[in-house]
Amino acid sequence: MVAGCYLNSRLFCIDNPSHLRYDAGKMKCDDKKGIMTGRVSMRHIGECCCFTGHRPKFFTFGSNEDHPDCIGIKNFIRENCERLIVEKCVTHFISGGALGVDTWAMEEVLSLKGKYPRITLECALPYPEMPDRFHHKDRKRHDAIMAKCDVKTIVSPTYTGRTCLDKRNEYMVDHAGYLIAVWLGIMTGTGRTVEYAKKIGREVICHRPSHRCPK
Repeated sequence: MVAGCYLNSRLFCIDNPSHLRYDAGKMKCDDKKGIMTGRVSMRHIGECCCFTGHRPKFFTFGSNEDHPDCIGIKNFIRENCERLIVEKCVTHFISGGALGVDTWAMEEVLSLKGKYPRITLECALPYPEMPDRFHHKDRKRHDAIMAKCDVKTIVSPTYTGRTCLDKRNEYMVDHAGYLIAVWLGIMTGTGRTVEYAKKIGREVICHRPSHRCPK
């Protein structure tokens, strides 16, 4: 299977994505050929951090981002991103592009770019059409974030249910030394991502909110 890396809306395909990191500053677009050209550099996983967390429906506050619990989650993400930048020299962050924690994490990283201009943001979508499922307001927000991402990766070419979602999560963990997680303790995709990260020896920085939306 071939994964795709998008920069400036062009697709750069690689045959073995699990062993590579992308340096957007060393790649350029060949408009005549419509492909990405340039050197694909190796980036040590210790310089990278990824995120996992639930969608809004799992939290008691839902889509109310002014709720103290949501503000607390965003502060947790921001504080730990900044700590990793300062203390661990992390420069690259990867988010899965879903609603909720993934979106909040991307926005926090982008807000830190003014203070730390060397950091880069990658959005790793599980399949190309995922944003098409968002409501208009959420899609507009997602598109605005994507326009500011340094790297855009499509992990699987088509939707295959939970398989492609888990593959996206494993891709992020494989490429990062740190995982910032907002996990309610339930075995959803977030829980499987946390367990996978622990299994392969990644450092997991986990926030466990005390309340979740009842089923």
